[in-house]
Amino acid sequence: MREEHQQPKQQDNNQELLEQIIQLVNQNTSLDRKLNHFLHVVCPRPDIKHLFIYHTQGHTEASVYSCSSDKEQFQVVPEQTRTLTNTWKELLFYIEPDQKKIHLRQSDLPEEQAMKFRNIEIEELYLFPITSHNSQSACLGVVPQVAGKVNEALWEELSRLLSIAWISDSNRKRLIHYKEKLDWMLDTTGQWYWEYNPSKAKFVIDRHWMIKCGYTENHLPKEDFLRYIHPNNRHEFVKLLDIPSEARNHVFETDFRFQKANGEYQSITCKGKTMFSHHSGQPRIVGVLSEIAQVSSVQERFDQAFQLSPSIMAITQMSTGVILDANQRFLDLLGKTKEEALGLNFFDLRFFSQETQEYLRERLLRDKKFVNEEITINLGDQLKFGLYSASAFMSNGEMLVISSVQDITEQKNISKELKQYRENINELVQQRTSELNNSRHYYETLIQEMTDYVCHSLPDTTILFVNEAYSRYIGQPREVLIGKKWIDFIPEFSLDFIQEQIQTISTKRKVHTFEVYIPALNGQPENWIQWINVPILDENGEISEIQSSGRDITNIKQIQSELSAAKEMAEESGRLKSAFLANISHEIRTPMNVILGFTNLLIDNDLEEDERQEFAGHITNNANLLLRVLDNILEISRMEAGFTDIEKSPCDINKMLESLCQEYAKLAQPGVQVNCCRAIETPVSFMTDKRRMKQLFTNLMDNAVKFTSEGHIECGYRLHPSSHSFNQIEFYVEDTGIGIPAHLIPVIFEPFRQADNSLTRQFGGTGLGLSISKKLAELLGGTLSVNSVPGKKTVFSVTFPFQPSNLKTTNNMVHNITDNKYHFVPDWQQHKVLIVEDVESNYQYIYSVLGKTGIQIIWASDGKEAIEFYRDNPDIDLVLMDIKLPIMNGLDATQTLKSLNPDLPVIAVTAYAMSEDKDKCLEAGCDDFIVKPVNRFELLAKIENYFESQEL
Repeated sequence: MREEHQQPKQQDNNQELLEQIIQLVNQNTSLDRKLNHFLHVVCPRPDIKHLFIYHTQGHTEASVYSCSSDKEQFQVVPEQTRTLTNTWKELLFYIEPDQKKIHLRQSDLPEEQAMKFRNIEIEELYLFPITSHNSQSACLGVVPQVAGKVNEALWEELSRLLSIAWISDSNRKRLIHYKEKLDWMLDTTGQWYWEYNPSKAKFVIDRHWMIKCGYTENHLPKEDFLRYIHPNNRHEFVKLLDIPSEARNHVFETDFRFQKANGEYQSITCKGKTMFSHHSGQPRIVGVLSEIAQVSSVQERFDQAFQLSPSIMAITQMSTGVILDANQRFLDLLGKTKEEALGLNFFDLRFFSQETQEYLRERLLRDKKFVNEEITINLGDQLKFGLYSASAFMSNGEMLVISSVQDITEQKNISKELKQYRENINELVQQRTSELNNSRHYYETLIQEMTDYVCHSLPDTTILFVNEAYSRYIGQPREVLIGKKWIDFIPEFSLDFIQEQIQTISTKRKVHTFEVYIPALNGQPENWIQWINVPILDENGEISEIQSSGRDITNIKQIQSELSAAKEMAEESGRLKSAFLANISHEIRTPMNVILGFTNLLIDNDLEEDERQEFAGHITNNANLLLRVLDNILEISRMEAGFTDIEKSPCDINKMLESLCQEYAKLAQPGVQVNCCRAIETPVSFMTDKRRMKQLFTNLMDNAVKFTSEGHIECGYRLHPSSHSFNQIEFYVEDTGIGIPAHLIPVIFEPFRQADNSLTRQFGGTGLGLSISKKLAELLGGTLSVNSVPGKKTVFSVTFPFQPSNLKTTNNMVHNITDNKYHFVPDWQQHKVLIVEDVESNYQYIYSVLGKTGIQIIWASDGKEAIEFYRDNPDIDLVLMDIKLPIMNGLDATQTLKSLNPDLPVIAVTAYAMSEDKDKCLEAGCDDFIVKPVNRFELLAKIENYFESQEL
């Protein structure tokens, strides 16, 4: 019963809803407003969960209008999410064109589509198509709250009403479009629309016309339009509006005067046509209004344009050519007044040829008009050029022609001059182009033959042009370099510097010169390259190209370096000479002061004898000092002049050094010990200049005594121990004085130079001693050097080639015929050696070699015997072991000896010369290896090495 009671109520609600939607559809609003209003009216409904309207137009994006329910609270929301839009698009796939509706359930859909339904909580969906129009398609979607509870008839009717709304909206838009086009057409043609409804006696007048007449928007005559028509014209116009009912498509036209807002009247033409409504069948009149121009005004404007025209104009009869009117330009051309010109025959003036006249006449008869025909006007003594235009027209039943000639003589002359000018310009351009090509060829030839490196490049270093010299400099053919970037060929060591120069050029935009140093690489000598870079600027002041020229300036750099060194040397020489003069003055005046002073004192007769002896000693010592100064000056002068003679004779080294040390032991400062160190105790003599040798060592000892205040001074010589070769002998003077700083060592051998040249220097001297010593050493065939640790020790060494000068010296040496060297025979009396050799002759040879040294020798003929001898003589210092031995071989014997004394040196002496034999000996414990036949000097050297290590 309850459901039966609710059913009529529901029907009433549905009927009310349909009536509301019908009113909505009939409203004069846009479709968007209607659709949104539709959703407001329909929602909420307790039986509907979701409601949406989906429509598209052509290929544009779809629009969705929807409303939904959340706990029975409905709200209209614009749907903008693409996910929902795409879902509606997919739903349309299931709607067929002719289908009135479609009923979709989750269970009926494919799994993918069913999943989308579940995601948006749709169990069941009804789609009702809305009639499409003009490529539009739409549908009404309904999602019920409860499946199967939808009034399909209601929603079909609603979708039909929406279709009507769609169609009416389309018609409304089309009418608006047509009205806009009509307004545009009337505006562009100078006409205005009007309409009259006889049944209502009501006028509709185009508002643009009323505004043109001066009326405001708020005061536009409509119903009282007739009272604005001039009274003399109003009655006739009203008669035209009285249309019989049977008259159809009746057309009329009339003129009347219309009153403007300022009270003046405007003449207008009114056209009208009778039309009947398709719906009501009632007649109405529609038409257009247009202004009527004043004839007098038009004629005045034409006369002004005719007379003031810059063209030559005339009006003539078509048939006779008689001139009826002409403007001032035409009269000036004829040289006549207007009265004289009127009545003349235009063609008799012979402005142009008969042939041209006939052509123009035929053209005018055929086409009625033509424009801008170029003609030539013959004025007898001159020719003029013009553009001839003509037009035929009827006037009072007579065919007339208005002609116009635009004088283009000046333009023709200018054009001719311009043509000639262009020809001259072209000829000049060709000439200049030829000259430029020749200059370019000459320039390129000159550039190619240049030895400078020439390169044209873009700001990014892209190469545009290079000459052959640049190509050789880079080491790449020109064809390869063009288009490459020269920065890619720059070595890594100068890349940063070159990039800085590029930045400087880009910043300053001026000529920039820089020099690049290229060190010696891959066997190539070092080089200096100077680059001159000229930036080329465009019209905007930006660098468009860089022209670079490089030149090898290595020779110039070398000359500059040599000049700078020579300059420094000259300046240094000047300073040294000045210092030397000041120094030499001091060194001369100081002893001279002592000599003169004590000489004056000796004149005094009151002196005691011991005082006289002391004063005489001071005079003698300072006289000797002064003499030595003078000798040094004379000696360096003779050396510089090349007048120093060397006279070699036998010199006893030991005796000379001993005498020198005894002399300087007296001159040394208190507490300083002077030692003489001899490498050989027996006399050793060699060929040299004894006086120069003594002078050399005297200067060195003077230097040592002067700078040593404590410690010792040692003078001696040493023999080089390697191979005991006596081909060189080294003399030295060692002191524990103040020493020489390392940076001053290269200059102390130069003339006039001392380690300290200041006025506050502690030690005297002329600065010539070491320079003389160095030159003396070189004259004697030796080399002087120095090694110093400041504050600890200084050693001056002089090395000479050595040749014995007497038999006694030779007896203490052995001459090696192979290398022509004398070898020192060592003194080994304190050493004992065991020779293990089974061949007696081999033993005798080794015995002879070692016999002169005084060494103690024990001989064993086999390995077992050698072990027994060593056990009996544990003081044996070294063993010479043969490998191939009877009873016990040398390798086994060596292992046994090493087990007894691991530090015992064992030298293998064997005829086995292979490398693997040497390895076996060393593996067995041998310390060294000598191959037979034995070289005596090699044997002595090896033994000496082991004895020296034992002493250490």
